[in-house]
Amino acid sequence: EGTIGKYVKDELLKKKINLYLYQNKTKIKINPKYKIINTNTIKKNYSFSSEDILIYMAWGNLNNYNSVLHLTKELPIHYNNIKKLVMCGLKNIIVTGTCFEYKKKKGIMRETSKVEPFTNYGKAKNNLRIKLTKLKQIYKIKMTWVRIFYIFGHLKDNNNLWSQINKNSRNKILEFKMSSGEQYRDYMHVKDLARHIVFLALKKKNFGIINLCSGKPIKVRNLVRNWKNKFKFKINFKFNEFEIPKHESIKFWGCDKKLKKI
Repeated sequence: EGTIGKYVKDELLKKKINLYLYQNKTKIKINPKYKIINTNTIKKNYSFSSEDILIYMAWGNLNNYNSVLHLTKELPIHYNNIKKLVMCGLKNIIVTGTCFEYKKKKGIMRETSKVEPFTNYGKAKNNLRIKLTKLKQIYKIKMTWVRIFYIFGHLKDNNNLWSQINKNSRNKILEFKMSSGEQYRDYMHVKDLARHIVFLALKKKNFGIINLCSGKPIKVRNLVRNWKNKFKFKINFKFNEFEIPKHESIKFWGCDKKLKKI
């Protein structure tokens, strides 16, 4: 169960459905509320019904967005995993992409905005989308590709801003060094994100690309101060200690009109 997967699972458990967790590398805890399927148990004679839905969120090496492993390892693994299921008759899939697929530019990103990934992670995700689009045409599947922006509120530690601040606070490290904090970003609570993913998946529609974002840009300097107040973090921020990462724009947020319309 990854950073987002836990919350999607919890949201699915609220529904009257049969839930299966597709186990790749991460070991999943056994629970009577769901069944676990290993990747090697899906054979050619395995068959799915038209009601079955795949929510695919697996990805690795997220501690380094520029690692070549995103292209050489992650991309073929996840494409082959999905292809195997589609070839067994699965007709409804929703797959998580990333806002890093978009071209590095200032301002609002719409689903129709130019795609020109700056990182190997973004390139690999975009290549997966292209390959799945071709697969979709061959096997006549319904596919939704959700581009996730920035998240907060999750428990699992990873390399993002929220995790680092949350971890430092838990470990009683009172000082947190940051960039200027002048950049604008688009953040969504992980539970809201999970709710949107499950809602879209259960529709079993061919929605295409959808931004999963708040649609509300916020200055990072103000964002972390809001977190400090809301979550009672005992931490002091030291701004202007680091450069803004080269793969990030100074102002970058998503358009959520399509999501709201659905």
